[in-house]
Amino acid sequence: MTNLLLENFINEINSKREDAINKAFDLRMDIVKKEISQIAEKVSIHNEANQNKKDFEPTVLIDNGFITQQLSYRNRWHTIVEMMDRFCFSRIIFFGNDLSPKDYRPRTYTTYQYEVRDMEVIKKEIMDMTKFEINNVFDMYLSRVCQIVTKIDYCSEITNCEIKSFDQKGYPVSELAISTANNTTCTIRTSVKWNFSKYGLMFGQYPTTIHKIKREGLDKTGSIHQVASDNFNHVWTSFKAIEKNEKTNRAIARLEEELSSVQKTDPEDRFYDAKYIAKRVKKLNERIAKEKAKLIDVKAYRDVGQSLLKVA
Repeated sequence: MTNLLLENFINEINSKREDAINKAFDLRMDIVKKEISQIAEKVSIHNEANQNKKDFEPTVLIDNGFITQQLSYRNRWHTIVEMMDRFCFSRIIFFGNDLSPKDYRPRTYTTYQYEVRDMEVIKKEIMDMTKFEINNVFDMYLSRVCQIVTKIDYCSEITNCEIKSFDQKGYPVSELAISTANNTTCTIRTSVKWNFSKYGLMFGQYPTTIHKIKREGLDKTGSIHQVASDNFNHVWTSFKAIEKNEKTNRAIARLEEELSSVQKTDPEDRFYDAKYIAKRVKKLNERIAKEKAKLIDVKAYRDVGQSLLKVA
C-alpha cells in the first residue's frame, strides 16, 4: 500500500472494520462457551472458598445454571453475589429469576436462580457490544489522524499519505508518511492504549506523535505546523479562530434545535400559551444572533477526507 491520499486511507481503514469485529466476536464467543462449560467447577470453587463464612448458604448447581444468594443490607446499598463475579459477560450469559417470597419483609438474603440464556440471544448481544466498541475505537482513531492531517494540510496542501505500517489487534496502530506541496515531510505514529477512570470505567487513549519533521531546503525546526507554514503566526491565529468558531457553531446548533422544538409546540394543547411561546421564540432568536456575531471570518479547513468518516 503506497501513495494513498487521505481519502483512500480512510476507506482502507474502514474496510478493516468488519474483520476486526469478527475477530473480537469470535474471541469473546470462545470465552462465553468456556465459561458455560465451567459452571460446575466455578460453583464448587465458590462454595469451597466461602464455606466458613457466617450465614453462608452454598450455591446449588442445577441443569443449565445455578441457584445462589445475594447478601442485602437494610440501607440502599447491596452487594452483587460473588458467584457472578467468577464469570466474564455474566449479565449477557445468564438471566436471573428472583426466588425470594414476595411478602415485602426485610430480608438478609435474596435468592436468585441463574440460567444460561438462549445461545442466539447471547450471540446477538455479544455482536452488538463488539460492533459498538470496535466501531468507536476505529472512529476515534480516524478522527484523531484526520484532525492532525487536516491541520498539516492547512499549513501546506497534503500531496501524499503513505501507509508505512499498519497493525491490527482489534484496533488500528499505524505509521503514516506525509508529504506536502512545499516539500515538508513527516511521519505520524498513532496507537491505542487502555486506561481506567476514577470510576473504574475502561476507556481508550490514542497517543499520536509526529516524527522526522523536515522541509527540503530549509533548516527550520519545531512543530510540524511551524516547519510547514510560511507564516506560522498567521496559521496559529487561524487555528485558534477555527476552534472558537467550532465551539460557537455547536452552541448555535443547540439553540436552533431548542427553537425548532418550541416552534413545534401544538397550539391545540390545553397548556399552550401563545404569549409565552412568542416570548421564548424571540429570546432564542436573540441568543442565536448573539452567537452568530461571535463567528470569526477565517479560512476554513479544506476537506481532506473527513466527509468519509462514518460509523460502519
